[in-house]
Amino acid sequence: MRRAPANLSKDENAWMISWLRESNKSNSNACDSATRSSASADWTRLLRSHQKLDPMISSSLHTFTEEFDTQLAGMSSPTKKTYVGTERCGLCRSQLPWNGESDLDLWALDFRAALCLEPNNEDTIAITKIANLSDIYDQQIDVGLTDNHQNQSITICHYEQRFYVNRTHPTAYCFHAWCYEILIQKAERCTESKIYKLSQILSLGSEVWENRHLHRQQTENTSAEVLRELGDRHQPVSKLLRLPAELRTMVWNYIGLEAAFSANVLVAEETTRLLCSRISIKMLTVFGTPYIQSLADGCFSAAIPGAVHYLKFAMVYGGICAIQLYGSDWNTSWLRVVPKSGGTCSDDQILWDQPDIPDTLCDPDKELFDFKRDISPSYERPKRRQLSYFGYLPLFSDNEYVTGLTVYVSGNGIIGIESHFTKRSRLIGDRNGCPKYFPFHSGEQIAFTWICIINSDSYAFAAPTVTIQTTFGRIHTFGPYILPQYVMNNKYKWILLDRPGSITGFYFEWQKSPVIMRVGVTRESNSAVTGNPNLEFTACNAPYLPRVGPNAGLFMSVASLSNLRKVEFCRVGTRCTGLKLHYLQAPTAVLGQWQTAAFSQHVSMSHTNGLDTMGIRFKFSKSGDHQVATDISFGADTTDDCNSTYSHLGETITWWFSRFDDVVRLWDGQFLPVPKGSIINLK
Repeated sequence: MRRAPANLSKDENAWMISWLRESNKSNSNACDSATRSSASADWTRLLRSHQKLDPMISSSLHTFTEEFDTQLAGMSSPTKKTYVGTERCGLCRSQLPWNGESDLDLWALDFRAALCLEPNNEDTIAITKIANLSDIYDQQIDVGLTDNHQNQSITICHYEQRFYVNRTHPTAYCFHAWCYEILIQKAERCTESKIYKLSQILSLGSEVWENRHLHRQQTENTSAEVLRELGDRHQPVSKLLRLPAELRTMVWNYIGLEAAFSANVLVAEETTRLLCSRISIKMLTVFGTPYIQSLADGCFSAAIPGAVHYLKFAMVYGGICAIQLYGSDWNTSWLRVVPKSGGTCSDDQILWDQPDIPDTLCDPDKELFDFKRDISPSYERPKRRQLSYFGYLPLFSDNEYVTGLTVYVSGNGIIGIESHFTKRSRLIGDRNGCPKYFPFHSGEQIAFTWICIINSDSYAFAAPTVTIQTTFGRIHTFGPYILPQYVMNNKYKWILLDRPGSITGFYFEWQKSPVIMRVGVTRESNSAVTGNPNLEFTACNAPYLPRVGPNAGLFMSVASLSNLRKVEFCRVGTRCTGLKLHYLQAPTAVLGQWQTAAFSQHVSMSHTNGLDTMGIRFKFSKSGDHQVATDISFGADTTDDCNSTYSHLGETITWWFSRFDDVVRLWDGQFLPVPKGSIINLK
């Protein structure tokens, strides 16, 4: 270890900086803890004894001290091993909420994982401590280990299925913490090794789930030839396919070819409302197979003697047909009928997610927008129609038109759509990504709808977003911000869903992709829509945000702070996500992200409690490269805070946002008409 010189003159500046560099190198090569401790003490004494050195030397001292501390930290703690987490729970096989959001089922966010610290060494199998998926950041989360590895931690990454093929990290078999507690309570001598092997066996690849509709059971008895063909297609994904053909025939004759399992464990956060009651089961028959539609307290022969700890259910084609209830020391028999074979559907069957479908949708496949058919020149229509499953979202409920519409959008496209009414809401898809909310004024309806896609013949760019124009002339885009030059250079296309009458609902086809790809609308034929479609786009300067950008995950909203009657704040956790602005005369507008009261907190402010002050301040909190709004207040501009933005009442502002960022600026753009060459009428 080199010692620092005791005294220096100003003429020795250059030598001093050179010495610092060389000494830092020798310090970084020190191996034993005593030497590193001595080196650290030398740095501290040197820094304190030369407070009045030349600024260049002082700056170098601080820089090299920080670098050396970083090196010491790296020597004292080994690099964490990285594992790839599985998509589904290894015990109950339900999808894990890797996006960190689970609506009301908060129990599903707590998880553990089984993993092997050294390849092919069962003695190094470990179980992680409980972690919460709401803490995931940038698709990664650090998790501690239990038992003999309590001082260690590992990193679990989540990658989408399409990135799984060439991964180099080992697998962490994840499962709900609740499922783990049930397992160790019911199974004797359930070691870490057994849990690891069980999760490994039950972790089927995605191909089995995605292709479960490719093979349909036409008769009650399945031939061994059909099973061998299915096995050849799925090998080597499913461990079930390693069984002899005779055993596979018996299994699939019981559960049907399209079911992955005959029975699973279903966990729930709260079942105390059924305590000591008599359960009533409402059934729904679909193509001859009875399914459980709902459970309620009512007259039925099965009484519930105590708290329900977990359920077991039998299913076919994704529907639950029978259940068993389990307590700490009791269980019921199978309630309703366990199916002996799967149901069947015709090859061209059309299925809907609800019974009240408009009569005009007799051929939904023909009416909705389809990229391959309507855009791609090389598309050839199938000779016969295939099995299709559609979802419908009505915009009317009890003679009331929607009061608001939320479209959940990610960087890849639309994930879900939710219609809001005075007393209820209706969701199709998932609450994932960024919610883009549009409030409707009394008497306002959707007059025109456009589907926006990238101008390309490739289906890889076919995920659409939606733009609407209302009967009041307001235009709203449920999609990311698009650079103006891309619009002017015809990089995007807008397809006008041209039908007579105001829009009464959206429908789309359910597919394997989580992103909605095929969208259509229904209209009220006897209603007249006045005015012409007037499509506009926004031209302004977009901020830089890490890992998102224009055309990919960066969203914007614009609103005026003039003539306000009331303002509502929306808060999710510690983040202020958006504002709902109620005007004295104009329709309501939203800045940022707005979520319903079930998933956020709303605070209202009017003229009586301070809305007539001079302006509004947005306070931000930073974490790494990201910043989010954490507080919003009205008042005079009395502070000079670099982590806040102040806007005067009467100004027009833009709120830029992504899943992890918020930026508020003064409006500096304009609305321009979309070139006519970029608009297509779909008739």
